[in-house]
Amino acid sequence: MAMSGGVDSSVAAAILKEQGCEVIGVTMQVWPTDQSEASAEPSGGCCGTGAIADARRIAQQLGIPHYVINFREIFTQKVIDDFCREYALGRTPNPCIRCNRCIESISDKKLVCTVNPYIGKGETSSPQKTAKPKKILVVGSGPAGLSAAQLLASRGHNVTLWEKEAQPGGSFRYAAMAPRKEPMGKYLEYLINQVKKANVRMQFNTEATEQSIKQFGADAVVLAHGANNVLLDLKSVEGNVAIGVKTAFTTADSLGDNVAIVGGGPEGCELADFLASKGKKITLIEMRRVLGLELVAHPRYHLGERLKKKGAQLYINTKVTEIGRNHLVISRRREADQRLDGFDNFIIPTLHHPNGALAAAIQPFVPEVHNIGDSVEGRTALEAVANGVEIGGKL
Repeated sequence: MAMSGGVDSSVAAAILKEQGCEVIGVTMQVWPTDQSEASAEPSGGCCGTGAIADARRIAQQLGIPHYVINFREIFTQKVIDDFCREYALGRTPNPCIRCNRCIESISDKKLVCTVNPYIGKGETSSPQKTAKPKKILVVGSGPAGLSAAQLLASRGHNVTLWEKEAQPGGSFRYAAMAPRKEPMGKYLEYLINQVKKANVRMQFNTEATEQSIKQFGADAVVLAHGANNVLLDLKSVEGNVAIGVKTAFTTADSLGDNVAIVGGGPEGCELADFLASKGKKITLIEMRRVLGLELVAHPRYHLGERLKKKGAQLYINTKVTEIGRNHLVISRRREADQRLDGFDNFIIPTLHHPNGALAAAIQPFVPEVHNIGDSVEGRTALEAVANGVEIGGKL
């Protein structure tokens, strides 16, 4: 039984022994230190000498043998030295964003990872150099565009990336603003740094049009410019009382104190969490029976609990039929319509339509055109990164 000194392995060992199994406890020693067990715990952490002492004590209490296997030398060579070497070369290991997609995928017996698109596929992350370097234009700097640009440049292509906004990140930048999503911001920073290190030429405030692309004269164009976003058309939206999710993230302080969010998908839930953390009174309305249905179960549960603790009014199986100046009307099956008043602002869903018009327009004069990411259809960050790496390896 592999024992870390923690609760899970200790309880598992106890249960196995109780069931009549012959249990032998084994703990790996990986940290390259000769310090005493008493002083090692603060710095040793998991699998340090302090953890070994805990595992040994548990084994003694259970009355089972316990052995320590010394992996310090190989751990130093394969993990610590490798990390230091890669860090010095600017190839910092991908930071985990704690999205739990890997945990969710285990039940499907197909391991996936948002920040490591190669995992579970038996492929190598070492880029294969191209024999025919091309002049390639990548449009859009979300996860798909950044991943594609970095890999294409690493393979020897001459890559330029255009971004219409003043900074990179696309929609991913807003997702990283939500509470508990700080690791996503670090991952975005990692992607941007990788693109810079690959010597991709990045140009901001640059709109990609049929004419500008034609003038650029690329051998290939990768369009990762996002979806065609359209606000949902709701009855009686008066003036500018309703805004989209992205606008709400960037104008939170001016939204007023009482905000209604129509649409409890991932974007709506994370925006609600963000605004509630700023002290806003939140009403969140979702047509389906589950809030944040596309989120992984574990983060979705905790997000819901945070919203409840912050006093958010949560409606499921509820449809918004009308939005007025300071009110909205909701409808539930087998119930009379209800009017909710007193709102300072409304955030309504954005429909993400395919964005293929530019691709069709430039195909007559660009030898290779590829649409990826949200411009094809709405994608998760995991799917966007994988899509970018896929096209980056093919061109």
